[in-house]
Amino acid sequence: MLYDPEGAAGPADEMPTSSYGGVIGGLAALIVTTGTCACVRMNRWDNEYDG
Repeated sequence: MLYDPEGAAGPADEMPTSSYGGVIGGLAALIVTTGTCACVRMNRWDNEYDG
């Protein structure tokens, strides 16, 4: 633990933090949705031309 004799440094809990959790979660959901749609389309295309 560090010692601050003059009290110039504030507690670490008061430091502003930014989180990209929502952005990362949204991008992950978009990628999964896009992949699912692509797989469904490829499956339909394969079934149509296998006939």
